[in-house]
Amino acid sequence: MRTMVLAMVLLAACGGGGSKGDSLVQPDLTGEDVGGDGAVVPDVPGDQAARELEAVDGASDLVHADGGAADAAMDLPDFAAPDVAPEEWAKQYGTACEGAERVGLFEVAWSPNKDKGTAGVNGSVTDAVEAKLILEKAGEEGPCVLLKRVVPFCEQDCKAEGMRCAKGGICAPWTKPLSVGTVVVNGLVKPVIMELTGATYFDTSFDGMAWELGGNIELIASGGQVEAFSLQGAGVAPLAIPAADWTLSKGASLTFQWEPSGGPGQVQVEINLMQHASNSHDLVCVLEDTGQFTIPQTLTDGLINLGVFGAPKVIIFRRTVDSVQVSSGCIEFQVKAKGTASLTLK
Repeated sequence: MRTMVLAMVLLAACGGGGSKGDSLVQPDLTGEDVGGDGAVVPDVPGDQAARELEAVDGASDLVHADGGAADAAMDLPDFAAPDVAPEEWAKQYGTACEGAERVGLFEVAWSPNKDKGTAGVNGSVTDAVEAKLILEKAGEEGPCVLLKRVVPFCEQDCKAEGMRCAKGGICAPWTKPLSVGTVVVNGLVKPVIMELTGATYFDTSFDGMAWELGGNIELIASGGQVEAFSLQGAGVAPLAIPAADWTLSKGASLTFQWEPSGGPGQVQVEINLMQHASNSHDLVCVLEDTGQFTIPQTLTDGLINLGVFGAPKVIIFRRTVDSVQVSSGCIEFQVKAKGTASLTLK
């Protein structure tokens, strides 16, 4: 995790397109459902010029995040030279936020549904961690951890006071969205420049893959209610899984395979057996991109023993991750390409 904050200045701003309206107040670790019958490798644009940020029509009609008028000529933040070697660029990103500290998450994500898949950018930052979404460690072995969500309990009725029950059994104000100013994402196949809309930053106007494979990606926030920062990632390859029907059984380990990319990123697997319960739990493994892994029986049994309620769910994706510490907590940035797998519990 990087603790130094970059001071970036935007002389003008414009908003990103899109229609996604859901707030990522504190995103669920298990992510979203993935559609499609299998991983689709899209045609990835190769024109380097498509990665360059261009002037946006109508900039003179826009306003800064603080309400001031924007200049017609737009100065964009510096971006690392596109010929930086991948191994050097990779040194600039690396760690995720601790769950108990994460107040913000930005994602550039691709999912393998439809012909080219769908991609988008979204993110939000709040003034505090939402206590009921904090996952506590219930077991760990190797690169895998068993996490349990514990909903806080308060003696008094916090809702009657217009508050929420927070960690430690105390009533606390509801979390509030914070502005980080204008957010620019460099290195994608089209310019992305976003302003806060409601509680969320978003741009869903991509046709297929949002990045070039192996490309350097940087998110820069100009600063607002939260100080300025920048975060880095890389264009990971879509995740192909030859045998995507997994079976989880008590008393047995779980082995699964995928096609390694040889490029940037790790593979993250999340298994949930309690989708419809408030006290949910997840088995999460963050793996090197080797193509095969076996989750040990101690953890698969531990997951089942914590309870089953609702259909089993598995989320798997290749991703890079970076994070930065700001005054209100930790902000995380992921570039992720989701795969498709189904899970049967026996």
